Amino acid sequence: HPSGQIAMLAQACPWKDHLFDLEAEQGLVGQLLYVLYPGEAGSWRVQAVPPSSDSFDSRKKLPAAWRGLRDGELSAQSGVDGSIFVHA
Repeated sequence: HPSGQIAMLAQACPWKDHLFDLEAEQGLVGQLLYVLYPGEAGSWRVQAVPPSSDSFDSRKKLPAAWRGLRDGELSAQSGVDGSIFVHA
């Protein structure tokens, strides 16, 4: 993505450790916020990047209003048709 804050992968893979290595090598530590990759049955997954490889926190969480919502309710709140779920 032109912002440098979103990466889109062609397939699911273990990306976290590689990301932190690449950020350090390129002098871009902390810039990437989200990683998108294909999920099941043609869906897409969005994963927030943690501040470090051993953290369960996120550099930037998805909006609080979306968290814990599912399906139609999430689609209505987010404006993204076909949304499935956002973790609380």
